[in-house]
Amino acid sequence: MDLTVTTIGALENQHSWATALDARLLLDRSDDVQEPLRVYADPAGGHPFCIFVAPA
Repeated sequence: MDLTVTTIGALENQHSWATALDARLLLDRSDDVQEPLRVYADPAGGHPFCIFVAPA
């Protein structure tokens, strides 16, 4: 499952939300100019998911 947000600020907000729910950060590419994203492992089974910026 991948999730999209429209701004870097929204990516930061979702990072806070994901980690508050015990998702584990696996990869941080939030400084990537072309495709900022973060990859997490879900707390239940460790399955990876991404949150990335996709401007509207």
